[in-house]
Amino acid sequence: MKLLVYSLLVFVLFVLGYNYYEQFFLYSKSLLELENLSLDKRSITDKNNGAIVLGIVLATLPLFYLVIRKTTNLNSILGQGTSIFLIVVFGVLFWRLRIFGLNEEFRKLTDYVDSFQTVPNVEIEYLKFDIYVLMGFIVGALIAILLFRDKSKPLLGN
Repeated sequence: MKLLVYSLLVFVLFVLGYNYYEQFFLYSKSLLELENLSLDKRSITDKNNGAIVLGIVLATLPLFYLVIRKTTNLNSILGQGTSIFLIVVFGVLFWRLRIFGLNEEFRKLTDYVDSFQTVPNVEIEYLKFDIYVLMGFIVGALIAILLFRDKSKPLLGN
């Protein structure tokens, strides 16, 4: 029964990620400061590949939660909710840090290029918003495991 629930959650989150990729990308792009920059045009394959990747990234959420449940003693509802909260918050945090880092990078690039009177072009593949969300999910899951682990047992084996 639990396998069916986790499988259904993975499927639903994959479909949500796949269907809402374009909105996620456009919102992420709207947070970037692109006044003096131009982005490459996206092809249909870029959109499909990005949608598949975001679907896979969101589908890993129940799997990370399952890993946390198997490696820790999460018996309370509060602990379970906190572990899910940590995963999601770190995913959002890493995504926003990526946007912040890109804005800083673009600001330096435009300051440098202004003296040459050219418009720099940034490739869409360079943005990688979904990969940073996945990295945040991984970090959030690791922090939840460290937070809720059995502290009477050693951290590494033995």
